[in-house]
Amino acid sequence: MNPRSVVVLGSTGSIGTQALDVLGRHPDRFRVTGLSAGGADPAAVAAQAAAALGDDAGARGYYERLLAAFETEAEKPVPEYSDHAQILPVYRSEARAFLGR
Repeated sequence: MNPRSVVVLGSTGSIGTQALDVLGRHPDRFRVTGLSAGGADPAAVAAQAAAALGDDAGARGYYERLLAAFETEAEKPVPEYSDHAQILPVYRSEARAFLGR
């Protein structure tokens, strides 16, 4: 049986940390493929990403693509992003913290 891919939203909160704990105890059943949090502590999310995703080519690639998307999308107006303008810098900070930039 292939592990089910899971993205954890609110990963630094109480429920998010508990979810990561449960997922981490069942690597044969679940694979964390992404994380997100409110942005108060980008370093905490980066640490969680390193633990859950692993500091490997897959995790690095995920954050590299995320930063590349921000750079590309920042150059042109994208209506569907206008409602989320406040959260985008949070994701950018998380990616930079994970990559050590």
